[in-house]
Amino acid sequence: MNSDNVLEKIPSLKANFESLQREHNITLSAYYDATRGGYIGKGWMTNYALLGLTISLPEGTTKILKDTYDQNIELFKKVHEELAREKTFYYIEFQAQNKSKQYSVMCFMENSYLYDEKHSLLYNTSEFLFRLSQSDLNFNSMYHSERSAFISYSLQKQRILAVPLRTRLDFRDHLIVGNREIFLDEYSNNHLAASGSFLGNSHFFDGSNEKAIEEWLFSIKFEVHPDILYNLACAYSKLGKMEDAYEYCKRAVNENVSRDLLFYDADLSEFRKHPLYQEIVRLYERKQNP
Repeated sequence: MNSDNVLEKIPSLKANFESLQREHNITLSAYYDATRGGYIGKGWMTNYALLGLTISLPEGTTKILKDTYDQNIELFKKVHEELAREKTFYYIEFQAQNKSKQYSVMCFMENSYLYDEKHSLLYNTSEFLFRLSQSDLNFNSMYHSERSAFISYSLQKQRILAVPLRTRLDFRDHLIVGNREIFLDEYSNNHLAASGSFLGNSHFFDGSNEKAIEEWLFSIKFEVHPDILYNLACAYSKLGKMEDAYEYCKRAVNENVSRDLLFYDADLSEFRKHPLYQEIVRLYERKQNP
C-alpha cells in the first residue's frame, strides 16, 4: 500500500478528510496507486487508484446514517476529479464496535457509480444488512461465524451483490491479481449463487418474501442447492401461492432436502395444511424406500 496517499499530499482533500474525521471516527484503511505500484497490465489496469475508508460506529448503533454515507461519496468524487484516472475504486467500511459481536459491512464501488443511482442502491443494501446484523436474532443465528458483508454492484448482472465473509477483505498491492472478479466484474458462479442465497435469507428474515424469492431464484441459476429450493417453497407458501410452493418443495425433495426441514420446520407450516403437501410426503417416502 502506498504511504504517499492522496488524502495527505493534496491540501484540499486533506482538509476535507480532516473535517470528516472531526465528525466521525473515520480512518484511511487502504490506498493504492497503480501508477506507482509497477503493475504490468493494459489500459486502465495501469492507471487506476483505490481508496478505502473505515468508519467505526458507536456501540449500540443499529443504523448507518445517510448523511454520513453521502459525505464520503462527496469526498470520493473530489478524489476522482483530482486524480483524473481512467478508473478509481472506493470502499466504505462501516464497523460496529459492539462488545458482543464486531461486524462490518464493506460497500465497494467504482467512480462511475458516484454520479448515478448505483451508490444509493449500495447504501440501501449496506444499511439493511448492518441493521439486521445488529438487531435480528435469525440473521445472527445463521451467520454467527461471519464477521463481515461485502457489497458491490455488477454492471454485467445489473444488480447488487452481497456475500458474507468470516474475515474482512484486505486490499493489498497487486490488487487486480488478488481480487480479479471484483475489479473486472467477472464474478464466479459461486459468488453469484452465494449472493442470491445471502440476500434472499436476509430479506426473508426481514419479512420481505417477494424480495427473498427474487434473490433465491437468482441464486439457483448458478448453483442448485436443496435448502434454497426449500426456502422458495416456504416463501411461496407464506404468500399463499401453494402450487408454486409444491413445485419447489418437490424439487427440494428430489435434491435430497433434509427430513427435519421438510417435516418440522415452522416456515413450511402453512403449506403442510394444504392437500398438495401429502403428495410431497408420498414423494419423500418413495425416495426413501424405492
